[in-house]
Amino acid sequence: MRKLLDAMVLDKRGKEIFDDWANPRAMDIACNIISAQMANMVTALSTAPSVSKLTPEFLRSWSLDRTVAQPADLIAPDVVRLLFAAVNADKSLAKNKKKKNDTALYSIIGQLTSRRSQQSLDFAGPMTLFWWKNGCSRETIEVLQSLGLSKGFDSALTMVGSIADFCIQDARVAARNPAGFMLNWDNYNQSTSEFVEQRPGGPSKVQSGTYAIVYRLRNPNPTAMALSPLLTRAESAPDLDFKISLYKVDHITASNFSERVKISASANVFRNGCKFLSSRGVFGPDPASEFSNQMERMPSPIAPGH
Repeated sequence: MRKLLDAMVLDKRGKEIFDDWANPRAMDIACNIISAQMANMVTALSTAPSVSKLTPEFLRSWSLDRTVAQPADLIAPDVVRLLFAAVNADKSLAKNKKKKNDTALYSIIGQLTSRRSQQSLDFAGPMTLFWWKNGCSRETIEVLQSLGLSKGFDSALTMVGSIADFCIQDARVAARNPAGFMLNWDNYNQSTSEFVEQRPGGPSKVQSGTYAIVYRLRNPNPTAMALSPLLTRAESAPDLDFKISLYKVDHITASNFSERVKISASANVFRNGCKFLSSRGVFGPDPASEFSNQMERMPSPIAPGH
């Protein structure tokens, strides 16, 4: 049977008859294969059980390559191949060696997975936070949801609240560490014009505040964090003297620095002067380019720490 089919395909008239018979049946086979592989993608992109379970650790480690591309290459190769043929023209593949459509390709797979199952959050969930963080309106996020690029606006607010709760829990764990923790403060300014309608009696356009940041300590040394020696040292330490405490440069370092300044100044004069003369047609396109590249590759003669 295989030999008979091969013979038919090799014959021009036989190939036309075979294609007319095989094309509709092949389409059904391809659709079944694509559907099965997309079902596998739904499972692969459903590690987060709900929008309230997206943790900061998951978001910090998220990437399109790790979350979508790698699973797709393994469990949905035919989907990748089909979309690759759809987004890449033969002419562009032959000539364009730098630009690739991988981001668009795997984003489309993420969109299709999100539309196939509302429980698939690994792609649409982080993207929802991205749209919300950049100030997209409710209407925009709802449109993005219909495209598979986001969850709904209410889901976005739920995710923001749950991630804040996770961060508070992490801060509590860090603050209870017997080895100690670091506490810092930072100022916060938020423009509400992107999120809140500006109206009489409404919130201010810009809201400011101060919030605390709790850091875990890596390899903490309790002895080094004892306050008593630090306070004693602060009370008895002398004032800084510029020549003694700050300006400690030996003759060799000063000489190297001086030479480097001369080289940098000469390079700037040569580079900019040649560009000016080239624009007037005195020199070629850019005679200073090679000299400039060599100057940029030169290591600094100044010793580290000076």
